[in-house]
Amino acid sequence: MTEVQALLERSCFAHGQTTFWEELRRRGWDCPESAELNAWTPVFLEQQAKVNPELVAQRGRPLSEIMNSLRHLRHTAVHRIRVTANRVFQFICDAENLSIILGDCGSSERLADLRRSLESTIDDINRNKDLLESRHVETLKHLADERAKLLRQEEAAHEHLLAEDEKYQARVTAILESNWKSANAVAGDSLEEADSNVGDGLSQDAANGSSSRSDSRLGMVTKEDDNKAL
Repeated sequence: MTEVQALLERSCFAHGQTTFWEELRRRGWDCPESAELNAWTPVFLEQQAKVNPELVAQRGRPLSEIMNSLRHLRHTAVHRIRVTANRVFQFICDAENLSIILGDCGSSERLADLRRSLESTIDDINRNKDLLESRHVETLKHLADERAKLLRQEEAAHEHLLAEDEKYQARVTAILESNWKSANAVAGDSLEEADSNVGDGLSQDAANGSSSRSDSRLGMVTKEDDNKAL
């Protein structure tokens, strides 16, 4: 940027020497290094009538806009301010426009070469940026697909877990019901056996009681017979 600034300062001084040399003498500018680029802005605006209007019209921008842009170029170059590639490209375009307006063919050719080189570089940067963005989009899409796949797998695993748990609970319930039925069957058989045993005991007790009474009556008859005999 400093080289572009120095190139334009030489173009401005050369044009001033041939167009409004008296203004340069009044200001004491006797060499290109006498005035910085931003100092030429008010001079050209004052002497705009002496600048070829057709060349200005062909550039498609007013001379004041071009000079104001180049004033920022000088500020950027001196203070080494970081700017975007597109901003630098605009600086170079305006520098080329000014050199053409001032009729400096040598400078305009050099600036045109620089502009084309920078334009090619910017195109490469933009293509690379587009490629990176495209890859980034593809990566995000792939990750989204993988997340969706993992989510489906997680849901399937959860459903499988619920199904297996339901089957297990059904088996446990069936086992418990079977054990309950078996326990009830065993308890019923034991109860019937106990009832049978009780009935048999009662029958035996009744039989024993009847036999005892018969024996008692028999003893009493025998005793009466003995008494009669006496």
